[in-house]
Amino acid sequence: MHLKTLAAALFILATFCFAPAPLYAQKKAQQGNQQITDEIFRLVNKHREGKGLKPLRQNAIIAKVAEGHSRNMAGKSVAFGHDGFEGRVAKIEKQLKPAMASAENVAFSTRDAKGVVDMWLHSKGHRENIEGGYSLTGIGMAKGADGQYYYTQIFIKD
Repeated sequence: MHLKTLAAALFILATFCFAPAPLYAQKKAQQGNQQITDEIFRLVNKHREGKGLKPLRQNAIIAKVAEGHSRNMAGKSVAFGHDGFEGRVAKIEKQLKPAMASAENVAFSTRDAKGVVDMWLHSKGHRENIEGGYSLTGIGMAKGADGQYYYTQIFIKD
């Protein structure tokens, strides 16, 4: 009888101590991703401010769509790039009003916000998106099995 009680206690202890670990790790990664996307947002707006441009406003709907594209690229269900961009904008417009204009930057890199923004600023097309007449943005990122981080920033002029 003592052995059954000990086994049951160990099972309960193991369930509470070890089962949440994957959820804890996932939540910790999401918090880390949020810090990085917040830093990308800050750096982009710092660059815009230096050019005399109005700051972009973050939008959770756009960020969710951007994160979905980053997850798809990281998971290799879509190729790295802008394929399907019109569909992402259509998904955003279903929840917001129609966009006057839209653009998208993507990157894959290490886990470093400054490095991502620097890459975009050294690319004419990406820099033009950052400096464009947009008002809203959303940024998403995801880590692939290859260890690379995939980033998407969508710009909307409302």
